[in-house]
Amino acid sequence: MSARTPLSLFALGALLGTITSVGGWLLAPIESVYLSRLTDNEFLIGLTFALGSIASALLALYLGRLSDRLGRKRILLVGLALGVVFPLIYSFAINIVMYMGGKLLWATTAVAAGPLLGAYLQSLVQGLPQRGHYLSLYYSAMSLSGALGHFLGGYITDVFSFTATFFTLAGIYAIATFVAWFILHEDVRPGAHLEEAEESEPRDLFFGIRYIFTRTALIYYFILNSSFAIAYKIKLLLWPLIVFQFTESAQVMGTIFAMTGVVAFLILLRSGKVVDRFGPYVAVHIAFTSGIVGGVLMGTADGVWLFALGAFFFTVAEAFYGSAQGVLLIDHVENRYRGEILGVDHIFDRVLGAGGMLLAGGLMVLLTPQDVWLLLVGALTVSYLGASWYRVFRLDRFTPVSSS
Repeated sequence: MSARTPLSLFALGALLGTITSVGGWLLAPIESVYLSRLTDNEFLIGLTFALGSIASALLALYLGRLSDRLGRKRILLVGLALGVVFPLIYSFAINIVMYMGGKLLWATTAVAAGPLLGAYLQSLVQGLPQRGHYLSLYYSAMSLSGALGHFLGGYITDVFSFTATFFTLAGIYAIATFVAWFILHEDVRPGAHLEEAEESEPRDLFFGIRYIFTRTALIYYFILNSSFAIAYKIKLLLWPLIVFQFTESAQVMGTIFAMTGVVAFLILLRSGKVVDRFGPYVAVHIAFTSGIVGGVLMGTADGVWLFALGAFFFTVAEAFYGSAQGVLLIDHVENRYRGEILGVDHIFDRVLGAGGMLLAGGLMVLLTPQDVWLLLVGALTVSYLGASWYRVFRLDRFTPVSSS
C-alpha cells in the first residue's frame, strides 16, 4: 500500500466516521418501540439502555489503552466487525435478554466508532495549522449523516420492517469494516505510537484520570465540559417537554431538531477557521456566550418561536464548542496516550450525562421543565466563569504538547 499524507488519511477516516454516524443513529427513532415488542416491562427496557451505556463506559478505558499499545486500526476493525453482528442478534432476538447480549457487542462498536476513531483522526492533524477547520468539516459531515440516519431508520421501518432496518445497519457496518480494512493505514509513521508506548512505564487503572487532572489545560477543559456534557444529554429530555407545553405537535419538535442539525452543519463549516485564526479560547467564549443567551431564551419562552430562536443560539454554541474541544484535546494530549485519554473523556461524558438526566428527573417533581433548564443554564454560567478565572491565573501553564 502506497504511503498517504496525513490529510488524505484524515479524509478517509472522516469518510469512515460519516458512514458509522449514519449507522449510529439509524435505530434512534425505533429502538424503544422495538423493545416494547419484546417486553412490556418498562424497567427492563430502561435497563437495556443503561446496560449499553455502562458497558461502553467501561470498555472505553480498556479499549483506548489497548489501541495505544496495539494500534488503533486493529481495535477499530474488531469494533466495526462486531457492528455487523449485533444488529443480527437484535433482529433474531426472541426476548429482551437476548437483545441485551447484542447490546454488549454494540458497546464495543460504539467505543470504536466514537473515542477510538476520534483519537485516530486527532493524531493525524496534530500540529497542522488548520486542524480546527479539518475537525469542524468532519463534525459538520457527522451532523448531516446523523440526521440522515434518523430519517432512514424511521423510513425503512415504516415502509418495510424492523428486520429490514437491522439488516441495513449490519450492511452499513460491513461497508465501514471494508473501508477500515482496505483503505486506512495504521499510522502516518506505522508503529510510531507503539514505539512510544513501549518506552512508557506500565500504567495503572487511574493513569488517565491523573493525566487529566495534572495538566492545566485539561483541567480547564474538564471544568467546561462538565456542564456541556450534561447539557448535551439533558436537552433530549427537556426540550420536547418544554415544546409540548406550547403545542402537542410532534412535527414541530421534529422540525426544531432538524433545524438545529442544519444550523450545526452550516456553523461548523466556519467555526474551525475561527479556532485556527483566533485560538480555541476565543471559540469557547463565543460558545458559552451564545449558549447562555440561547438557554435563557428557551427557559423563559412563552411560545414556540422564541424557544426556536433560543435553540438556534444554543446550537451555535454547540458547534463552536465542538471545534474548540477538538483542538484543545489535540494540543494538550500526547499521541501515545490519546486513545486512553479520549476513553476516559468518554466515561466522564457518560457519567455526567446519566447523572444530569437523573437529577433533572428528580427536580421535575418540584419544578417545571423550563425551570430545570434554567438551572442548567446557571450551571453553564458557573462553569464558564470558573474555567475563565482558572485560565487567567494559570495562563503560563497552557503549553501544548509536542506534535512529534
